[in-house]
Amino acid sequence: MRWCREREGAWRTGAGTLGPGWASALAKGAGPLAQATSISYRLHNGGDKILQPAMRLTPQVLDAVRESALLQLEHNGLIYEAMRTMLKLAPDVPHIVLCDSAFFIDLPAVSRLYAVPARLRAGAMRRHGGGGLIHQWAWQRMRERAGRAVSRMISIQLSDHPNIAAIKDGHPVDTTMGFTPVEGIPSHTSCGDIDASVVFELQASGMSMSEINELLSARSGFRALVGKTCGFRDLVRENGDPDQALARKILLYDIVKYVGAFAAVLGGVDALCFVAEDPRQAGPFIKAARRELRFLGNVRIADLQGDLWRIMSRRAAAVEKEN
Repeated sequence: MRWCREREGAWRTGAGTLGPGWASALAKGAGPLAQATSISYRLHNGGDKILQPAMRLTPQVLDAVRESALLQLEHNGLIYEAMRTMLKLAPDVPHIVLCDSAFFIDLPAVSRLYAVPARLRAGAMRRHGGGGLIHQWAWQRMRERAGRAVSRMISIQLSDHPNIAAIKDGHPVDTTMGFTPVEGIPSHTSCGDIDASVVFELQASGMSMSEINELLSARSGFRALVGKTCGFRDLVRENGDPDQALARKILLYDIVKYVGAFAAVLGGVDALCFVAEDPRQAGPFIKAARRELRFLGNVRIADLQGDLWRIMSRRAAAVEKEN
């Protein structure tokens, strides 16, 4: 579990495990919880229950988070327990849910649905997307810069979980992340797009479903290609390692492939937006991507510094003002 505290423009971050005594450890690092102006939570996947990217945590919303927990139990379940505990510790402080999948709640059926039986499509088995807080922010920033000249935009988030969204007039049309963040572009620990039959092959080899889940979501991606822990910042740092260079090429290839497909879906592109925590460090990689995407023609391109903590803070502040 990661946390961040903002006080008068100063930021402090920390991390810990959600085990016995975690709330006390959090209070020790972040300060007295009851003195906070608000407490926000990042929810990766709200399913069909959390419909807004930012909303107050009410008893009804808490129930919705509990119902969505099975979508990403390793994350949503923990966040649900954290919410319950924090509400008890700081009952008079505004609590706000920031949902990364809500931006994609109205994806068109052609990009949202999987070709599976109707009983599964009627449930939660569909493309939920992710990184919506970043992509919506990027769209707003681009419109602030270019106004109505930008209608069709592709937002590219460069992080440990790289992902892309096709956006038209502020509404998402398609995205790379699917039912979970495992689908799409490989991340620092997950495999990305893969033939579903691989799961059956692994099961036939003697692996349990929990072992397969851990393998594909926590021990694959950049880590597997490079042979050691490797985040996005490590990946873009050229150090002569051939495995790292190959992983970097695979990431670049996937980005170009998806951007090309999304450009076709949008019927053309007015703007490309690269979002990274440190655009300067990612500069050489972004430059290579720009070079590969020259076939798009005369397109506005922006490199934005997207700090998720600050984006979350601004969204939470807006919810506070509304209430």
